[in-house]
Amino acid sequence: MAVYEVNNGQLLRVARSIDGKLQQEYFSLIGLNKTKQKEVRREAKALDQKWAERQQEAKAKRCLLYTSPSPRDLN
Repeated sequence: MAVYEVNNGQLLRVARSIDGKLQQEYFSLIGLNKTKQKEVRREAKALDQKWAERQQEAKAKRCLLYTSPSPRDLN
């Protein structure tokens, strides 16, 4: 999981590298009651999951070259 607490737990940072580009977003917990904080944490985790899926898709595309049969394998 790539959800990090920063600033003594007042902020959440979601960060992933997708295709060599850093994707990141911050979520503030400042001034929120416990219920709202839980909601924001769920949103951050959902975004992390979405980006994790995109990260896996990008990795699969990069690895496709190595999973394809070569001409010598067809003989």
